[in-house]
Amino acid sequence: ENLGYAAGYFGKILKTTNGGATWIELSSGTSSRLWGMSFINSNLGYVCGDGVVQKTTNGGTTFLEEKENNSCSRNIFLSQNFPNPFNSSTKIRFSVYEEELVTIKWYDILGREISTLLYEYKIPGEYEIELNSDNLNLSSGIYFYLMKTGERQSLRKFLLIK
Repeated sequence: ENLGYAAGYFGKILKTTNGGATWIELSSGTSSRLWGMSFINSNLGYVCGDGVVQKTTNGGTTFLEEKENNSCSRNIFLSQNFPNPFNSSTKIRFSVYEEELVTIKWYDILGREISTLLYEYKIPGEYEIELNSDNLNLSSGIYFYLMKTGERQSLRKFLLIK
């Protein structure tokens, strides 16, 4: 729960082992532009950028080219909401890398749509929206939010506690 990684546009990867209090820069061998990152455990992880998926097996100290993937250059990024779990409101950050229509919808555990959080064209950049449950008669539980742009989509789950 204290381990975390962050990736940025200029190829920098940061690592924290104390819940974000301090960060160490890890950037050896990465692409100049990173679009997405996923760590399986504290050693094994992948970054996506400049059309190549890169792999680390040593916690992000070095990255090796894994395989070409053209979708890496035009990916989307949807972060986990914060705070999670939340009571009445939480924030969702996301990034788009080309001008496109972005839709973010909120669903319950059975897949029923609760609301559309965002439906608008966005230019490349990073964005943040607030999800507010004050005016909705919802019970505590697991919910999902889904981001769609063209043919790409990303899904995250979160927990509402009343």
